[in-house]
Amino acid sequence: MENLYQGKNSKVLDPRGMFIIQGKDCIKVWVGSSIPPDNLEPYTQCAESYIKTLQKYERAPKSYSFVNQFEEDASFWKLFHLDSRPAKDYEIFGEWNTIFIDVSITPMVTF
Repeated sequence: MENLYQGKNSKVLDPRGMFIIQGKDCIKVWVGSSIPPDNLEPYTQCAESYIKTLQKYERAPKSYSFVNQFEEDASFWKLFHLDSRPAKDYEIFGEWNTIFIDVSITPMVTF
């Protein structure tokens, strides 16, 4: 994701989504606290499927884990080259409204 915690017009994690953050030695899947309950399992399945694609074609690390919003530790924030939780850590971004689809009514795309 472009500009996530970096740069002048940086963006932050949106609590409506699930984000895959790939580091050198691990992959973290951040789980926002505002994901609709019916979307949690399909989002998880999609993330795990996409991680397999990253591992197969992009030499992504084999190790991955899920991190719930508000439960991030220092190692999580280091993936963004931050020493600790930023002052502005989460926010709903209107421009992403069309990205967070209701998968309970939309067929899931597999990779």
